[in-house]
Amino acid sequence: MRSGGTSKSSPRKVTVRDIEWADIVCVMEERYAERLAQIYPEAMQSARVETLDIPDVYEFMEEELVELLKIQIKEILR
Repeated sequence: MRSGGTSKSSPRKVTVRDIEWADIVCVMEERYAERLAQIYPEAMQSARVETLDIPDVYEFMEEELVELLKIQIKEILR
């Protein structure tokens, strides 16, 4: 698993190599899938993208966020 962001302030930005490497690209909100499609249109055309529908209001590794991620990811991997 890898993680990355799309904003200039992200400590680690998503790269085209990340998208090509991933079996599934998970985004917290649909707007991030749209942003990735704008930045990497070719790579995103063939990517399987799943939106987790988790508002991006949590701090990194916040306990509630981790629990929500576990639940959503488990559903996607079924």
